[in-house]
Amino acid sequence: MIQIAVVEDNPDLCEELVFQLQHAGYLVCGYADGPAFDQGLIDQCFDIVVLDINLPGETGLAIAHRLRAIDPNIGIIMMTARGTVHDRVTGLNTGADFYLVKPVESKELLAVISSLSRRMATSATATNIPISTGAASGSASSGNGLWKLLPIQRCIISPEGSRIVLTETESRLLLQLAQAFPNVVPRRQLIESLGYEYLHFDERRLEAAMSRLRRKLRSNDEQLSPLRSARVQGYIFGERIVVEDQQGDGLHSVPR
Repeated sequence: MIQIAVVEDNPDLCEELVFQLQHAGYLVCGYADGPAFDQGLIDQCFDIVVLDINLPGETGLAIAHRLRAIDPNIGIIMMTARGTVHDRVTGLNTGADFYLVKPVESKELLAVISSLSRRMATSATATNIPISTGAASGSASSGNGLWKLLPIQRCIISPEGSRIVLTETESRLLLQLAQAFPNVVPRRQLIESLGYEYLHFDERRLEAAMSRLRRKLRSNDEQLSPLRSARVQGYIFGERIVVEDQQGDGLHSVPR
């Protein structure tokens, strides 16, 4: 399910946009400015960002520029009252995929989001693993460490040796990711691994579970979580991970 961030300092307009997009079936969060958006990025991986330009403090243009530098695959829609040709060209050159001039009809915005989503899905299939950064700033993990998943004990051990206790759901999700490493695991596969029927499952429950797991994996070592969203497709564990379990006096690898 596509996750969208709306960054708009007009509270009434922001609330209206969030409502319209949620009603259309998207997962949406609204933010009043850059700092609030950055805070939201700590826990969320957004596929598309709808940006106003005239924000307090950091402008939408500046936000778009750094977002594009961090994640070339993220979808960026500028929505602003500034509609001159120069403004449009500047916005597009800064990194926006679309530039809409207010007032914008909801049908137009939804059509743009749908078009951008299809384009991103095509790109995801072509590139195989387009990964969301999940944060706007901070130090990414080295990617050289080895994570050890112990599903029977319901825990995972970080490269630094931290032991992280897991719920049954978290253990099952990580087992799917570990067995598929370094490939993307589709959302349907993850949902069915939990014992649910994909067509009757609210994907927001999967998003919430992954968000909690992402925070848990990151908090122990104060770094970005290796659990990342593969745009449109599903999820991927971005670092080396092996599946082991304690039996008797030693560790053994679980058959894959």
